[in-house]
This record gives sequence, C-alpha cells and structure tokens, in this order.
Amino acid sequence: MGAPRYAIVKFLDGEDRKWADLVPDICAHFRSKTSAATSKKRIYLLDGFSEYVGNRMLSEITPPFLTRWRDELLTKNLPNTVHAKLEVVSLAMDFVVASGHIPANPMFFVKKPSLRSTGRALTDEQIKLFLNAIPKPFVPICKLGLLTGMRISEAVSLEWWQVKKDHIIIPREKAKWGRARAIEIGDAVHDLLGPPGDGRVFRFSAQKLKVNITATWRKLGLGRIRFHDLRHTASDRYPEGDIPGKLANFGWASIQSASWYDHVKVANRGGMLKLRYRF
Repeated sequence: MGAPRYAIVKFLDGEDRKWADLVPDICAHFRSKTSAATSKKRIYLLDGFSEYVGNRMLSEITPPFLTRWRDELLTKNLPNTVHAKLEVVSLAMDFVVASGHIPANPMFFVKKPSLRSTGRALTDEQIKLFLNAIPKPFVPICKLGLLTGMRISEAVSLEWWQVKKDHIIIPREKAKWGRARAIEIGDAVHDLLGPPGDGRVFRFSAQKLKVNITATWRKLGLGRIRFHDLRHTASDRYPEGDIPGKLANFGWASIQSASWYDHVKVANRGGMLKLRYRF
C-alpha cells in the first residue's frame, strides 16, 4: 500500500495555528522526554527551522515547503547535518500530530539525504571564486589537492624527497590505512610547487589550513567546503574508464570505495590534464 497523499490539511480541532505558537509546547515536550543535553541540541536545531518558517500557519508547512527547505540546507551544509535537522523537525511534527492539530506528519513525505557520501565536488565557478578568495599562502596546497586528490594529512606533511619527476610518493607511514602509493603528476604540479628545497613543502599546520578554508567559504557564502572536498572534485574530474589508475592514484582498496566519491557530477567534465590549466 502506497503512502497517503498529503494534499489537503484537515485540522482536527477545526483551527489553523501559527507554527510559532506551538514551538513552546514542542520545546517543553523535548525537555520532558530527553536528557538536558539532548533536548538542548534538539531545541537549537528546531530554532533554525522556526526562523525559516517565520509567521507561517501550519497549513502552509506542506511537503513541498519542507522539501524546498531541505534543498536550501543541502547547498550550505553536509548531508549528515541536514539529516539531523530533518529528524528533529520530524519529531516536532510527531508531537503536533499527537496533539491533534494535524492528521499526518508532513515530514513523512520528505526524503532525507543519504549519509553515505558527505563530500561535494566543486564546480568551475566555485573553484575560481575559492582560489581567488583564500589567502595566497594557501593557494598552492589547495591547487595541489584539486590536481592530485591528496588527503589533507598527506598534503600538509609533504616533503621534497617525495616529489619525483612524474609522481609523488606517499609512503606507508603517511598514507591512510598504511597503503603506500604513487600519484601521477605532470608539469603543472612542478610549476605549482616551484624549485625543490629541503624538508617540508608547506610550512603551516593542518589546523591553520582548515581555519583559513572555513573563513573563505563563509566569506563567499558558498556553503561548507573542506580540503577533502578538493579530493572529491579531483575524483569527479578524473578521466572516465581508467579504473585501475584511479584506484592507484587515490589509494582506494576497492571500486566500492571509489563510488562513494562519485555522488556529484560537474556539468563540464574533463580529465585532470584539462583541469590543470583551468586555474
């Protein structure tokens, strides 16, 4: 049997109400049913939804309205964050239903985002905006992430002895899960890194890099960007069909691991060689 239609809202008590008028009762319900820490977190997440709803009536909070809210959240937050917010609103709607204000929970008709993939691939426009806005000392390492798909720990700890003519060596002690590998590179990477030196290529910590990346995406309003999203972008633009090469370059153990990075496809797909000359 299919899901019931949510077309016409019938108010069991015969009165349409403002969402804002019900929020105090919902918060009190959360406090009575959960621990102080859990209720505080739920109320915090509910506040964001209530701000979005504003002065709307219950009859206006329909599945299409909630779907638009979900889609807007996904442009600024990771799927797991959006999933948590949707879950709290669903619990709030359960209370509204139990209180007799509406006959069905409209969140039942809103699909929650998958929690398997929590990264994003950047578009050409987003890459350009991001690289132009981030402080100059961090531009080379971000370009390196886009070109090679290196993890943040691998990039920050990169030493000159690892950089060879046509590949970068990731030794076992620096690789995730202890899987050593060699990443293919070209002239674009050598031009980016400049003349070889001694010791580390980049002289800042991973934390400092993360702080500057966060400040940049907040200033631009692009939604959350992590260094790991540069790895997603590199994966998304890797030449199609070269599965063995892709697994070797990115250090994945299986095709299933690689598939987790292919959840977003950019409109202007191209090989990594093409991407190298896009900056």
